[in-house]
Amino acid sequence: RLLDAIAEGNSPKAVRLAQDHLAAARRNTLAAHKTIDAKLISR
Repeated sequence: RLLDAIAEGNSPKAVRLAQDHLAAARRNTLAAHKTIDAKLISR
């Protein structure tokens, strides 16, 4: 979808998709760290 938006020259949409993607990746990374921390604490 992001590449489609870029290919169409749809800058605002491309920027929004990229930001959504980065936000999701950041949440996933934080969730993974929290899971690891929880496992270490529960030992």
